[in-house]
Amino acid sequence: MDVGWVVRRFLQLFGTNPAAKKAMMGNGSGALPSFQDIDDVDIVLADETTQDSSAARHGFLKKLSGNATDYMDGSGNWSVPPTNAHAAEHLSDGADPIDFSLIIGKGADGSEPAATPENEGYLYVIDNLSSGNQLIRSNGTSWDPITAPAGELADFISTTFAAAILLLQPLSEKDQPDGYAGLDSSGVLNGAQQKYGTTANTACEGDDARLSDDRDPNAHATSHQSGGGDAIKLDDLAAPDDNTDLNATTSAHGLLPKLSNVSTEFLNGVGAWATPAAALDINGLTGETSISDADYLALYDASAAANRKMLRSDLFKQPSFSVHRNGTDQTGVTSGVLTKIQFTTEEFDTNGFFDNATNYRFQPTLAGKYLITLTAQFNSVVDGQFGSITAIYKNGSPHKLGSTVPNGNSSDTRSVCTAIVELNGSTDYIEGFALHTHGTNRDLEGAANCTYMMGVRVSP
Repeated sequence: MDVGWVVRRFLQLFGTNPAAKKAMMGNGSGALPSFQDIDDVDIVLADETTQDSSAARHGFLKKLSGNATDYMDGSGNWSVPPTNAHAAEHLSDGADPIDFSLIIGKGADGSEPAATPENEGYLYVIDNLSSGNQLIRSNGTSWDPITAPAGELADFISTTFAAAILLLQPLSEKDQPDGYAGLDSSGVLNGAQQKYGTTANTACEGDDARLSDDRDPNAHATSHQSGGGDAIKLDDLAAPDDNTDLNATTSAHGLLPKLSNVSTEFLNGVGAWATPAAALDINGLTGETSISDADYLALYDASAAANRKMLRSDLFKQPSFSVHRNGTDQTGVTSGVLTKIQFTTEEFDTNGFFDNATNYRFQPTLAGKYLITLTAQFNSVVDGQFGSITAIYKNGSPHKLGSTVPNGNSSDTRSVCTAIVELNGSTDYIEGFALHTHGTNRDLEGAANCTYMMGVRVSP
């Protein structure tokens, strides 16, 4: 194609006039084209946001939110416009709290008193504004409105403090009919404003005869008794004082004397707190027609008119024992080692608390304090080798250690240990141990008067 011809032909058809509104036809001629109008029915709307208006360009309006309280903000979003509400800042915890106790009156605009240093900070309510009530505050020389958007503070006052504002009356209504009673300079209610009389809603004057009538109350003691109309309960009375006026006696019922605060004391028949004398309960004792056993005590049960007997050991409860080795030495005792003495023979054991067959120990089932004595003698111990030591063991550990006692024989040595031991009556037990320092094994003397242990309960 000859491009130059196309350009020359275009200039012939259109020249330099852009308003020629001609088009080059397919056959190379120029003619005015015909256009078809576009109707709104030919335009299709869709949920497409690419052509919406933005901060960078013009465009379509964003589709509506469907909420009548929404407005399009400058960022192109539908939202509820913020208000300039700030009535809350006038509450007690707000930035500009209003003390409504400072309101000194209300009235039409211009009825407020002159602003003076004396009423600086006080409030006045203007009640004839078209927008509702309005507060003004004295600055000492003039009245300043407490500002807020139109009608907002007025609504706030009307709804939140309506009751308080309705009670406000201008100073001109003080001491007036249908007005309000005022106080005089000393803070006393004006007498002329007070209604006196003898009927309801009236006051009694100071010279009223009723005030000086010292009428005695009607007798009504029965109303406070049990079954009365105003019965008094003991637990409704005030706390009593510390006196004995109404305490029980041998001639009349009364109150319980105050407690002694001693758990072992009891109230006796004369109204005193005392510790009762110990008594022996014989109800469970065996009935007897005669008493002959040497180990029993004779008792007489007056309630049953019968004799009773009781073992003396049951009455006094003082278990005791005495054990030894019955003349047989305990051989081969290692030097320098505390060794348990195996007491095989009982001289006596009142309650069977000593085990002389297996563990060789005293384990009572009655708690208390026991006096224990342990003696042991070693034979043929070299003179000057310290001799021997005895030890009373409690629950498998040394409790008390004894000392060496010379027996007059340079080759034998004896040790004695005595102690009062507290036992719990269940798990506690006592054993006897002995030690010598001869250097080689020695024998423990078995004579009953040389090696032995004994004990007795001396107190609870």
